[in-house]
Amino acid sequence: MEDKDENQINNQDDFEFEKYPEDDEKNISNIESSQISDDILLDQDDDGFEKYKEDDNDSSTLVPVPPFVGGLEVENMENSNNQPDEFPVIKMDPKEKARRAEIRARIKEEKRRKREEKEKKRRNMVITVVVFGILLFIMWLVYFTLTDVMPEQLINQGKKYLEVHEYKKAMNMFKLAGDAKPYDEDPIYYQAVALSKMPLTYENQKALYEISQLEDFDKASKYADAVLTNIRKQIDKKIGSNYVDNVLYDDIVFRWNTDKPINYFISNNSNVTREYMDTIRSAFSLWSTASNGELIFRETMTSSDADIIVSLLNNIVMNSNRVSDINKSGNVTPIINNNVLEKVEVDLKTNYTNGRPYELGGFRMVAQHEIGHALGIWGHSSNPNDIMYYAGDYINEVNPNKSFSKRDINTLNLLYKMVPDIINTPIDPKEYDNLFYHYIITTFPGEDFELEMQRLLASLRDDTRNIPAWVDLAINYGIKKQYKRSNTILKSILPLTRNYSQFQFVILYNMAANYYKMKDYRTTEKLLQMTKMYGEDLDVHILEAFNDLKLDRIELGRGKLEVLNNKYPEHIEIALKLAQVYYFENEKLKAKEVIEKLLKVNPDAIRDRRVQKYRKYLMKYTAKEK
Repeated sequence: MEDKDENQINNQDDFEFEKYPEDDEKNISNIESSQISDDILLDQDDDGFEKYKEDDNDSSTLVPVPPFVGGLEVENMENSNNQPDEFPVIKMDPKEKARRAEIRARIKEEKRRKREEKEKKRRNMVITVVVFGILLFIMWLVYFTLTDVMPEQLINQGKKYLEVHEYKKAMNMFKLAGDAKPYDEDPIYYQAVALSKMPLTYENQKALYEISQLEDFDKASKYADAVLTNIRKQIDKKIGSNYVDNVLYDDIVFRWNTDKPINYFISNNSNVTREYMDTIRSAFSLWSTASNGELIFRETMTSSDADIIVSLLNNIVMNSNRVSDINKSGNVTPIINNNVLEKVEVDLKTNYTNGRPYELGGFRMVAQHEIGHALGIWGHSSNPNDIMYYAGDYINEVNPNKSFSKRDINTLNLLYKMVPDIINTPIDPKEYDNLFYHYIITTFPGEDFELEMQRLLASLRDDTRNIPAWVDLAINYGIKKQYKRSNTILKSILPLTRNYSQFQFVILYNMAANYYKMKDYRTTEKLLQMTKMYGEDLDVHILEAFNDLKLDRIELGRGKLEVLNNKYPEHIEIALKLAQVYYFENEKLKAKEVIEKLLKVNPDAIRDRRVQKYRKYLMKYTAKEK
């Protein structure tokens, strides 16, 4: 019996049994069944009880197992002859044994599954890193090909097309190269080369002008400048001498569509004789002749049917609310709505500014001059021989019978060969290719600036009292930023013009502008007050608002700019200055609205670099705010 007991005990050498106090049955019952291994089951005797024996190496006495633990029934063998009373006998329920085996299998399976998932994640991570690295390499390879290899190949292919005079295909190659490498100057330069050899369509003219304005691409812009300057000289050679550079209305072209007659109506509010009415009709007829019959005029019986309304007045009250070319002899107001020229109102005064009535010859000259504005020649000529010379009163008294010059006729004809920004009825886009993009006409001078200065100086040597020549010379010195020399001339001739209010207006305004540029804002303010005694125009109001800002009258200057911007939202200088004021007052959303409004009514304003920079920054800022 002893040998059997020893064998039974030796079969469980790997097991240890916890020892519990005999009187702590409640605590023992809380022990998880997993603490008891199924391996404790030994061979059973005839009574079905397990027998335990202390380990040979363990001198401690075994403590009886609790009466019931996790499905094991435990009974004391007090009456057993084979084992001492302190050894318990454990009986294992077969179902419990199966349940525990199942639990162990599930635990083992869960551990295996977790190991597999961990290994799978590790493999996926390695694969992801490898694939990402491969993609980066491919992207770098593609970028290198597109930005270095392909653009060079495209440019070379474009050059080959240029050699065989296939300029359109060459242009496409250079454009693709430019798209692939936008910061490289070579594709832009070769685009200019290709454009210079292609037909001078409207789109090609615009493309050349845009390249000429690229400050960052010196080589390309200079080439485009040279091409456009040459084009302008060719135009002047074909058209003849002109002053079209001065005809624009706030840097835009407005004119009439020549597909149908232009209706006019004469309103006689000054009770003048019929001869004055006939003089106006004659003025329209002369302008029609000057246009080689392209402009056809028709008189209507009612103002509602008229495109141009001419009013004869004893006196003209200069209304600052009107868009007008302020002139004491007359006033012209274009009515523009959403870039559509609805009509033009012409006010003609029937007497000189000194109160003396106009002779018919003088009135005829005033009528021709003001109708010239109504037809789209918004600016003035600096040549006293032209009907559109700005000092009307002075010329009337010197030579009241003056009529159209060749320069007047050439300027009108060139104006009507430009694509308009504002017109009464749309032009067929197909006709655009037969017209000029006005920026290549007005941006690139047909006559060298120094030659103009020499002409003025020569004129003054012949006649030192030639006031118009002195004024032009002073203005040109201002353009060259020689403000002190300009003001010296203007001050010296001011006493000579006391009988000619228009000259005094021009002289005082230019003196104010020069002092503003010299940062003498107090003197600018005084001169502007004097200028307004002889007339007010848009330039005066703009300079006045700008000067208020420089004198730290922010609210006053801002208010004036807001009024001007509401009236002339298409005016670039007004919009930029107001946007700048809003920006520095941390009202960036308002600044953005001003720029957006400008671009809506004057889309070509986007070509102005200042507008581009403001718009780009304000778009980024407002995007961040959102």
